[in-house]
Amino acid sequence: MGVEKFIYANSAATYGNPAEVPTLEKSLVQPLNPYSTFKYLGEQLALHYGRINSLPVISVRLYHQYGEGASALFGLFVKQIKSNKKLTISGDGTQRRDFAYVGDTANAICELLESDIADEIFNIGSGGTNSIIELAEAMGGEWEFIKRDSDEPDLMWADISKLRSMLPNAVPSSPFNETVKEVMKKLL
Repeated sequence: MGVEKFIYANSAATYGNPAEVPTLEKSLVQPLNPYSTFKYLGEQLALHYGRINSLPVISVRLYHQYGEGASALFGLFVKQIKSNKKLTISGDGTQRRDFAYVGDTANAICELLESDIADEIFNIGSGGTNSIIELAEAMGGEWEFIKRDSDEPDLMWADISKLRSMLPNAVPSSPFNETVKEVMKKLL
């Protein structure tokens, strides 16, 4: 087959609206939409396939990514800034997210690939939180508020203690405000 190890990129959205924060990998999974449901099912299929075929598989549950090439909220905000539009913030912007720099995430995945770890799930986030308004401020855009989706969690926060204890070199370390500003200089 030629594959020595497989990393499945899952999403923290599989936790749904988490009952406990920061959220551990063993926390209850409650997908709220088709996207998060299929991400979770893909994770379970990948782990199962690995077990029955002796293929080392790791699933990473990615929290909110920012940086070069990031899509989702950060990517949307970049497009809006480049188009001279106001950033659209759902709700009042006080919702808090665990934002992780894509460079740190790439490093964590590389460290996991090079490790002997298999058949595990890891949260990859910064281990801290910032509000959506703090992201908008760091990016330098003006914003407006729009209606908030009813299933949008108030707080998404990764417990990264498992990653920290099993693979300390994989823990994200980029400072949020400074890194967002550096990325924006490159992108604009």
